[in-house]
Amino acid sequence: ADPHEADYQRARDLLRRLPAPLYLLPGNHDSARLMRDVLHDGKRLIVLRDALLPLGDCHLLTLDSSGEGDAHAPALRDAQIDWLGERLDDIASGPVIVALHHPLIETGVPWLDEQMRVQNGERVHRLLRRHRDKVAAVFHGHIHQATCVIRDGLTYLCCPSTWSNLAAYPGLLDSEPDQDTTGGFNLVTLNGGRAFVRRYSLPRLTS
Repeated sequence: ADPHEADYQRARDLLRRLPAPLYLLPGNHDSARLMRDVLHDGKRLIVLRDALLPLGDCHLLTLDSSGEGDAHAPALRDAQIDWLGERLDDIASGPVIVALHHPLIETGVPWLDEQMRVQNGERVHRLLRRHRDKVAAVFHGHIHQATCVIRDGLTYLCCPSTWSNLAAYPGLLDSEPDQDTTGGFNLVTLNGGRAFVRRYSLPRLTS
């Protein structure tokens, strides 16, 4: 769906009801410009693109994966990857939380890996691997399912969709709805260099 300003206005009115500050990243259906113009107030609603923020004893590193090439399977720009490397070099010690909309590495599910992943994500993974003693976890969305991939000492986590999840199993060649999994969200607790993630399910909608 194409982004419309009225949709962001409705989202702003809903999100302002939540008590805590919200950090928002653009996804494949978003306009980063409209998000910034309509949603961002710098206090309760903070729209991020490529950014480094202190969060207590942690560091939040975000990447905007919404803008290059195929919206579903984009590539990060060289300048973004260089910027990420420089920021990781600047951080003396962790923990660092990395967040972006699209997954970086393969899951083993063919349609996800071919159609939904950052195309040069392996290059980013190699960069993160050099700093894995600092990185507590890498969080992403986009694939509408709760997944955990552990590779080379790095943990990649995706939260479920709140309303519509997709199936994932070896050999799956195209998207398929997951009728059995309800919507949900992840609650992430940071404690020192550890990230504790608990998944919560939302009540199933009935017609």
